[in-house]
Amino acid sequence: MTETSRPVRPSVLCSTSAPRVLPGPLRQPRSSVVHPAPRRRRPPTGLRGSGRGGVRVRWCVGAVVRGPRRGDWRVRRGGARVRRGGAPYGGSMSTPLRDRVPFPAGGASLPTGPAGVRWRRLTAADAPEVYELRRRAGRVDHPNFVVSREEIESDLTRVELAPDRDTAGATDVAGRLVAYGLVVRPAESESLVKVLLDGHVDPDRRGEGIGRRLLDWQQARGLEILAEHEEPLPGWLLTQSDVGSAHVVDLLQRAGFEPRRYWLELRRDLAEPIPEAPLEAGLRIVDYSPAVAEPVRLAKNEAFRDHWGSQPMSADDWAARDELPIARHDLSFVVLDGDEVAGFLLTTVNAEESEQLGFPFGYVELVGTRAAYRGRGVARALLVHALAAFREAGLEQAVLDVDSESPTGAVGLYASVGFREANRSLSLVREW
Repeated sequence: MTETSRPVRPSVLCSTSAPRVLPGPLRQPRSSVVHPAPRRRRPPTGLRGSGRGGVRVRWCVGAVVRGPRRGDWRVRRGGARVRRGGAPYGGSMSTPLRDRVPFPAGGASLPTGPAGVRWRRLTAADAPEVYELRRRAGRVDHPNFVVSREEIESDLTRVELAPDRDTAGATDVAGRLVAYGLVVRPAESESLVKVLLDGHVDPDRRGEGIGRRLLDWQQARGLEILAEHEEPLPGWLLTQSDVGSAHVVDLLQRAGFEPRRYWLELRRDLAEPIPEAPLEAGLRIVDYSPAVAEPVRLAKNEAFRDHWGSQPMSADDWAARDELPIARHDLSFVVLDGDEVAGFLLTTVNAEESEQLGFPFGYVELVGTRAAYRGRGVARALLVHALAAFREAGLEQAVLDVDSESPTGAVGLYASVGFREANRSLSLVREW
């Protein structure tokens, strides 16, 4: 299976295949064979992500890169340091999480300063301004993907988001938004309590300490949320960055975040020949529709259970994802065995992203195969079917994000049908 994702879009803040790693929309990576996007696009909203099947999450600000350290770190291609060891999927611990989390002194009050900057809470009414700020920052920090206005609106209206506690925005003397941050609590926690951080600073206002103040607040608020949980589970503060945004990675590492996972953005030129991939007798491909939405959600939760950082998607988050204008049910498919879901592939098409990249493409948000059907060509058949459908719809490329260390061999599967690496992103974590 392969969980793909763009770095958690925060909109889909984190659970697809990496971070474009998440509904919500905050993203982590994007898909599953099983692919929290860690987007692709979208860590990942932007909250997608571990994504996009989750929420895309990203952090975009400014800093100076330090040289590599030795000891408990190994250097990976891309320059960031990844800690050795650690439980990849969470797991039970003996002490309740609330007893392991250092509660922030003074609580998580809104930041103050620097001079000329005023901090306030955000509401759904701020979505247009947050969107414009996100576009300005995104052109610099993650030019390969765009978070839609609707995804941001979804992020700001998530059931799990408390606007009076989980949002922060910085405005200049003219009242223009120059930075924003969200702290998104988990809808469901099965083996891990994961809090997603999404933040951006206007490129014209970097180097003033705004990003540092915003991240300090996000961490304090994230610790408050983790401290609410009595379960003996690991607790994460999770965010994501493009590998090329060295200043962002450095800022996060200085704050105590550790690089944990690389996500590969793969592209496939639809002008190239598409191979055949027949299904075995008894299996059939049907279009995704509301009639199979709930069985597919349950199949996704099952298929991604053994993927890094992945947690179950709630019915509310799934419905919010399905309602986004970028969701393309006509380009999303399900493999059925009788009435049972064997596998699935879900697609989004964002016209703004296509315009920014210079070609129309379909984004494979999630690809997943249930354990009982793995090794039977289900994911390959879905991919080949989708590639042909994308081409027929007038798209020029297919794009997805995948965990570079996928436990299901997804990277090799995608390469076998013509996908090639175009970019990579990184999930960073603070864990208790």
